[in-house]
Amino acid sequence: MKKLLSVSICLLLVISLSACGGNGNDVSSDNSEKDTIEQTVRKGKLDICEYGLGSDIEAVKDYYKQLADNYEEITEEHDTEGCNHDHTSDPDFAYYELSKKKDYTVIETADVRFYYTKNTEDGITAIASDSAVFGFTPAVTTKYEVEDAIDASGKTVNANEDDLKLLAMPSDSVIILRYTFDEYQLDFYFYENSLITTVILDREKWGI
Repeated sequence: MKKLLSVSICLLLVISLSACGGNGNDVSSDNSEKDTIEQTVRKGKLDICEYGLGSDIEAVKDYYKQLADNYEEITEEHDTEGCNHDHTSDPDFAYYELSKKKDYTVIETADVRFYYTKNTEDGITAIASDSAVFGFTPAVTTKYEVEDAIDASGKTVNANEDDLKLLAMPSDSVIILRYTFDEYQLDFYFYENSLITTVILDREKWGI
């Protein structure tokens, strides 16, 4: 009887340990955030907008220009009713501007900057945002927090002249936490350990 009882207790312990991951090799950390980020980047996108790397340039222009035009019409109608205020503080503020540089052009919007090179057949080749991306908030999120959310495999580099092209306001002493997913590169720009900009680019088409 005692032998049967001992065997029963052993079996219960084995079942209990298996249910709790008690084999010593199970990792309980949740990788869902990292997986979500990686899957989005591998599609050539940031989670802040629908358009991604390779998107048709004219389609991006038309979409954001129409948003800006519609916004202007609405605010003009609103202002004629005596409700003047700074609309740039509105959460749905729409903005559009085209900036042509020597080797590339920037489509500037309220939340995202789209870049394309002279080879327009490549479509959008880089995207940058100074807004919250993947839950990382500029001026709040630190480099450690990004590494903790993704992993520590990112390469830390000092931003060079080409890297600074992708900033709205280039400045010295900027460092980048860089992740590479096949042909796509995900860069987090930091100034004094605070996130300032998130960038995704096509390495080959951007000329890296």
